[in-house]
Amino acid sequence: MTQLKSRRCQSVNYAQESKAILDPKRRQIVEWRESGKNFREIGEALGISRAYAHALYTHAIRRMQLSSDPLASLSQRSRNCLAGHGLETREQVIAAIAKGLLNPNRTQRYGAKMHAEICHWAGLRNDGKVVSPRPE
Repeated sequence: MTQLKSRRCQSVNYAQESKAILDPKRRQIVEWRESGKNFREIGEALGISRAYAHALYTHAIRRMQLSSDPLASLSQRSRNCLAGHGLETREQVIAAIAKGLLNPNRTQRYGAKMHAEICHWAGLRNDGKVVSPRPE
């Protein structure tokens, strides 16, 4: 029960920082959840099902997480790898790749697929070079 409460409190505190990115409907759902309404009550108020109210809430929370965590769009394995190397921002990751600290041939538990994902996320080619914008 304590874990569940702490998770809910984290998401509530999290929501207060980044609700501005949400559309009015999702923002209202998050606010109602913070005030203690359940999904059935929210669904009835909006004329939608309980399940759809839950889905909208889940989407809103995920969107707020993505807006504030620069690594959130990476796979869990990639996030763990970067965290293990103390890399928290895109700039730190780019610098580590440029220095050769993240190299599929030299870094343990950092293979070619993970390198490709991280390079794509960081805006780099697989060889570590910055991707230039396409000419229009």
